[in-house]
Amino acid sequence: MKIKLLVIFFFVSIISILIFKYYEKEEENILYIGEKYYLNSINYNYYNLFLYDNITYKELINRIKDNDYIISKNKRIYLNQLIMNSDVIIIGANNNEYNKVCNSNDINIDYYNNKNNINKNELIKIISKISHAKVIILNNYCKKNNIN
Repeated sequence: MKIKLLVIFFFVSIISILIFKYYEKEEENILYIGEKYYLNSINYNYYNLFLYDNITYKELINRIKDNDYIISKNKRIYLNQLIMNSDVIIIGANNNEYNKVCNSNDINIDYYNNKNNINKNELIKIISKISHAKVIILNNYCKKNNIN
């Protein structure tokens, strides 16, 4: 009788562990990299934040290559480590620069968009070497012409 109870106990324990693993919800680790400008438009309470006042895609590429860091609670937090541990990466950059170009009449906005797309693709390529995270790049917005 004791052996039967012991077998039933282990059998139920294994089944309960399997059920727990099946229904366990893993939280996504979301990282926001970019300008503080976008923080008004997204709910950032659940994100890891790596913020800059004003940064272009090219500068962000260089910061990732240089493994930029911030100091929080007397501890260095490295950008590449945050990228590596993230499941989703949201990038919001280049908006101040985009507004400058958009508001000037001298520069062709399509040419500038093509140049930005090249930098965006390079940025995604560098991030994909570090992490398998899903990358979301927020659109730039032109105040003058209402262009996204």
